[in-house]
Amino acid sequence: MDGRILRTVAKLGRASVHVSPVALYDGKRFQGMLEQVHNPSVNEPDGVLEMYEAFARVHPYAAKKIAALNPQPVDLEHGLCVGRYVRRLMKAYNRIQKMGAYQFSPKDMMSGFIAGMVHDIGCWCDTNSCGHAKRGADFISNLVVASKWIQTLAYGVENHHAKLAECVTEQMFQVLPLILAEGVVEGEQWVMDGLVTEGMNDEVKDLFICLCNLEHMIPPLAVVRLRHREHGLRSELAVRLRCDKDQRFEPFLLRFAQVDARGRPKPISLEHRCLIGRGHPDYEGCERVVVDLLSEAVYARLFKDYEGLIAVYQRLLSKDRGVYEKV
Repeated sequence: MDGRILRTVAKLGRASVHVSPVALYDGKRFQGMLEQVHNPSVNEPDGVLEMYEAFARVHPYAAKKIAALNPQPVDLEHGLCVGRYVRRLMKAYNRIQKMGAYQFSPKDMMSGFIAGMVHDIGCWCDTNSCGHAKRGADFISNLVVASKWIQTLAYGVENHHAKLAECVTEQMFQVLPLILAEGVVEGEQWVMDGLVTEGMNDEVKDLFICLCNLEHMIPPLAVVRLRHREHGLRSELAVRLRCDKDQRFEPFLLRFAQVDARGRPKPISLEHRCLIGRGHPDYEGCERVVVDLLSEAVYARLFKDYEGLIAVYQRLLSKDRGVYEKV
């Protein structure tokens, strides 16, 4: 992330404060099942069936063994959703990386998609979900013992419930899109909010930020760029304050800097007018993009004290519905 953001955050200590799948293809029967699952209304040419057929051509014996498990449409549908999201997340990550940074290759995307399709193979057909990741990985690993690619799929299946903090190696980082996609498809926002507290390196952080923006989600401790269409290239920076568990779905944003057309941030005084939330015109009427995630230490030093403003803000709202025109 842009170092200028953290430098601006650091200046706040001196700011004045007022208040502040597999695409299994085994003849017409299997292709028919896949076509039932495939949503024809989705125009994205992701080549789902082509991927399935390619796998079956390269590993026909493996495809038949997987087909023998008789996966139900619900199994394939879930795998398809996860596999597609894995590729979508990888593409989003590649778009924000600078020259020379790590990029997911087409082979990575193919592997990620297939791993997404079969990630729950260990509990297909209502098999007990307990230990399904290891059970599914062992099944895939034994399909083609001499295939390094098959072993890569098995590794992804085995680790699709790993924690973000464990994704410190390149091999684990390649599994991360699968971990996050599974969280999106199966989880709720509070699950994703909890991920940010696990600690992560810069690569993991960038991928998580891509996820946040794909899902229009603002986790606690996130630095957000707010941009109003009528303001041209000018924007503001805000941080999402942490709030009580009962309010975890209510993002309260504390604006702390203004950014000019050249991208130069300027700290502003922190006062009650800087706090906005859902329903406020300055929140609803702007584009919100997560650009960074603060560490616990930086957040505690610079923003934690402002969490008390949330209760004040809510009391103001409860007394006067027109408070948005006043703050």
